Amino acid sequence: MRVANAEDLAPTPDGRWVFTGSGVGGPVKSGSLARIDATTGRVSKAYPLKAGGAPEIPGCAGEVAAAKFEPHGLALSPRGDLLYVVNHGERESLEIFRVAADGTGALSWSGCAPAPKGYIQNSVSVAADGTAFVTMWPTPIDLKTFADMTGKVFAWSRETGWREVPQSSVTTPNGVLVVPDGKTLYVAAYVRREVVEFSLRPDAVRRRVVKLSFMPDNLRWGPRGSLLAAGQNAPMADIARCAGSADAECAISAAVAVIDPGRFATTCERPIPLSFATTAAAVGDEVWVSQYRGGAVLRLPARALAPPDCAAPSQSSGSEH
Repeated sequence: MRVANAEDLAPTPDGRWVFTGSGVGGPVKSGSLARIDATTGRVSKAYPLKAGGAPEIPGCAGEVAAAKFEPHGLALSPRGDLLYVVNHGERESLEIFRVAADGTGALSWSGCAPAPKGYIQNSVSVAADGTAFVTMWPTPIDLKTFADMTGKVFAWSRETGWREVPQSSVTTPNGVLVVPDGKTLYVAAYVRREVVEFSLRPDAVRRRVVKLSFMPDNLRWGPRGSLLAAGQNAPMADIARCAGSADAECAISAAVAVIDPGRFATTCERPIPLSFATTAAAVGDEVWVSQYRGGAVLRLPARALAPPDCAAPSQSSGSEH
């Protein structure tokens, strides 16, 4: 199967479909959403197909023009009835779609949440109560100081709008993953090669950190309640050059890690044969890996990321901050 610039993956809870976005970059000039049949690998366009109706969310002016849609991170609600998509085109916003209840994977645009001013979004994850957690970078972004850039996590709900998650500052925050009960949050600190766990308590935010040998991009749930992190292991200059180029694909080394959330330690870390990988997601008895620039989706047997086929690096224990 091939989907151009499939930066993120969102498998449906019933295992039938995997949603992804075809991001703008290289030869792709206009973004779109696709659904992949998890059994056959058949890819079909899910959005834009036709204009939606009036927005259901107050403060949303209407649908983004189809030619200007630029999807980035995306995530399903735990029930699988709503798809949340980070959009950079025409406006910086979180676009929300209803997923058809008939099992066809059809999408209908529902509304949007314009992002807080002064920030660009990256990744999104959704709790069971409908609260969306989004990693944000302050603008403008200066590549010369990017490695030291401090971003934050914001939360959005229909009832309260946007709010900053207290004590969520992270250097170059990228992927985000929330436990369905909304009490624990995981954030990929990209340039620092770390995944940070936030235990969100009313009185304080406790952090644990696990180190990786590569720069983690997106985070997804893996087999048996584990966390999956995919990302790049290359100089930032090479990654920035690729992202800003017209190339259809770039040679950017990548890797995948499996993290045990209980011990908060890696149980597997390995390079993968896919350039500029950004997301690894559990799909049935496989792990699918997608890439920021290129057209491939790599399908690995889940056992390839478990002992004895894959082992943890010598360091692997999380530290508390």
